[in-house]
Amino acid sequence: MVLGFVGFMNIACVSGQLDSSLRQASQIRYADDENGDYWQSPQETIQRGAGDCEDQAFYLHYLLLKKGLQSEVVFGIEDLKQADSGHVWVEHSANGEVYVLDPTNRMMRARSKIPRHQYYPALDQKLIQTKLEAYIKKTGLTGLNAHYEARIHAAQNR
Repeated sequence: MVLGFVGFMNIACVSGQLDSSLRQASQIRYADDENGDYWQSPQETIQRGAGDCEDQAFYLHYLLLKKGLQSEVVFGIEDLKQADSGHVWVEHSANGEVYVLDPTNRMMRARSKIPRHQYYPALDQKLIQTKLEAYIKKTGLTGLNAHYEARIHAAQNR
């Protein structure tokens, strides 16, 4: 398939917006939560200038939305071979490819280029669903993760 000039420009424009947003989110200093696992709003992350992986991912998602780019915050494990703790990153779909954007590790790569055991999503985790529901109530932000938000919505309609 040959891309016309307009198709090439759209890909380049989106790639540039992803890259600039990732760089901005990566400037947030990594800092563990001091009193348990607390999920900051993007505004809290900006004010503090620091946050852990989910704070950086929520902030990146927020930056992409401001640019009109849809994304999803993904909860999972960075590497199943070293699965001692969870991790959070952002994914964006464009031109038939899913891109993994990880501000904590300053990485953007096509999912198809990442080994299956890396950036492995965690699905159907009640703790994530509960925490995400509380985060949505606190911030009013939605569209963070379609899978978990559908489960939250289903639980509320029971």
